[in-house]
Amino acid sequence: MPNGTGGPSARPLRRGPQDAAQRVVAQAIPAPGGHPLKQKFKTKPLVLMAFGPDGKKVDLTDKLDASGQLTWDVPAGDWKAYALAEKPTRQKVKRAGPGGEGFVLDPFSAEAMHHYLERFSQAFGPDSHGVGAFFNDSFEAFRADRTPDLLAQFQKRRGYAGRAQARGGCCSATISMPCSRPPTCVARR
Repeated sequence: MPNGTGGPSARPLRRGPQDAAQRVVAQAIPAPGGHPLKQKFKTKPLVLMAFGPDGKKVDLTDKLDASGQLTWDVPAGDWKAYALAEKPTRQKVKRAGPGGEGFVLDPFSAEAMHHYLERFSQAFGPDSHGVGAFFNDSFEAFRADRTPDLLAQFQKRRGYAGRAQARGGCCSATISMPCSRPPTCVARR
């Protein structure tokens, strides 16, 4: 059953922007040893890790204050901090019919999909009338590679906390794991 017009799926996002597609953005921050690192983030990072000499790593996420300010006394050695934050893709539905305008639905979130399809459940009532699947003719979630439970899903599926391995890749955020796949692969599994 098609659930609307335009592609990819979107409005009405039942809960608002938290159901819209998100992306991960990475920032690498040089952290010379023996000096304090002071960094203000516009968007509070989901993960903030520092990597130093001899494989040392420090999770700095809890060192951020409520305003997104980091103050850290960097130990001796050559360190680099990596911040992973989320931002909306701001992608909108193309060629939407009346009532179908708006931001694209988070394609990786079962909860967002559930909220989106609630209106169909309400319309059909307790009888499904034979509808057994959701049809999407256009999976164009450009740059969407994050969903609210990404880190929890990573832990569940990989058996260890991905946040401790978070580093910025050559051109986008990656979470280092044995197969060196970017977060998009983790979220799509």
